[in-house]
Amino acid sequence: MKIAIIASQRTDISHLLTSVTWSGDVSQAARKLDFTFVQDDRDKLIPVIDVDTGYTVWAADDKSKICFVGNIYQIERDRAKSQIRCICYDNLFVLNRSKTTKKYTDALLEDIAVQICKEMGVYVGNIAKTGEKVSFIANSKTGYQIIMAAYTEAHKKNEKIYQCIMNGDALDVIEKGSLIEGLILDSAKNMTDSIYHESIENFINQVLVVDDTVE
Repeated sequence: MKIAIIASQRTDISHLLTSVTWSGDVSQAARKLDFTFVQDDRDKLIPVIDVDTGYTVWAADDKSKICFVGNIYQIERDRAKSQIRCICYDNLFVLNRSKTTKKYTDALLEDIAVQICKEMGVYVGNIAKTGEKVSFIANSKTGYQIIMAAYTEAHKKNEKIYQCIMNGDALDVIEKGSLIEGLILDSAKNMTDSIYHESIENFINQVLVVDDTVE
């Protein structure tokens, strides 16, 4: 996996990584990226990386396809081991933690999703069009709860299941089973749970897809 930290400039730290874990499942709104890299200002051969909470992190697979864009929420510096550990979440973390109170009257579902994203500073991607309108009061609810509550009303009418996912740094609201860039996301078949872990210490490189329907 390739990882870059973006602050005043983009810095590729792939050559300094000692471990990477990318995880998430349908029971969690946000995806998590946990990585450790070498850092020691006492060694002139090791570059000093500018890293801090709030910085943007970009991750891609070995074919340079972006699989994660998020921000650093936790940093652990271990001088004895000459390493830094960063724990990052994508922007669904923001939607799942930021609360607001709203009253909607005959509001289009897609307009609600766009308005919530703009209010909470999340880029808008492809939002599923339903043509359905809803009226409800969201009292101190997270952005994620409000969007999903709205689309749950659509589900009651059309029986379609909707899901919020991050496509890079933008939010997509999709119908489960939709085809996106050649990948079918369907929790009933192949996306119930997934974990990617890579470590140069144990030479582990694995992808797990857990699903009780897989034979």
